[in-house]
Amino acid sequence: MRGDPGPAELPYWPEDSLGDRFFSGRLLEEAAEAPCLMTAVMPNARLIAAEPAHWNVALSVLVRAVLLDGMPADHPKVQALLGVLAPVAEAEYSYGQAANLAAHGIGTAGTADEPEFPEQDGPLFLLGTCALIDATMAVIGKDSLGELCRSESASILQVAA
Repeated sequence: MRGDPGPAELPYWPEDSLGDRFFSGRLLEEAAEAPCLMTAVMPNARLIAAEPAHWNVALSVLVRAVLLDGMPADHPKVQALLGVLAPVAEAEYSYGQAANLAAHGIGTAGTADEPEFPEQDGPLFLLGTCALIDATMAVIGKDSLGELCRSESASILQVAA
């Protein structure tokens, strides 16, 4: 996808605020560098759907359009891009369901010649898992949960003593 070479502006938030931590996530940083959907020249929908590398770019363009450029979700260009990514997301979901069932001994595990779905590139993984992790880390901070639990336990022990 080619388009406006300029990155989108990430909103300014005071340092270490919730907004600052959320907008410093990898998914949004990549979206800021993506082409603008209004000026992007989109490849053929089949080409996007056939190549996992294109899924990441298409998703970054979509996130930039809606979150950073303020395009409404019902805008025709947004709808067109969602239409391209929808079959990929459906395939990703189906693959995940089948893999989950096979892991529990239900259904078939697939055949050796069946390609695996590139899980790290799917739109559901990127929007669902990556965005949720970024949002969670924004809310709880960059400390690990283990460190938070240990500090909470230490606080409880100090109060009890």
